[in-house]
Amino acid sequence: CLSIVITPRRFGKTTACAIFVAALLLSIPHLVIAIFSTGRRASTMLLAKICQIIQVSIMQIPFAAPCSLQKSSG
Repeated sequence: CLSIVITPRRFGKTTACAIFVAALLLSIPHLVIAIFSTGRRASTMLLAKICQIIQVSIMQIPFAAPCSLQKSSG
């Protein structure tokens, strides 16, 4: 399934993408996701937002084990 979403500036694309990726990572074990960005600042912000969403989600689950996300070097 392929989805293309086009929205104006400052419309929440980063947040929506981060929530979607976090949900996938929490739902599907050993999933690898590649997201391509125009610059290091944008990709760093997206990774930080994904990590934040996952951390908040895990804190809501009393039996969840701590996890860590690693940023690939490259």
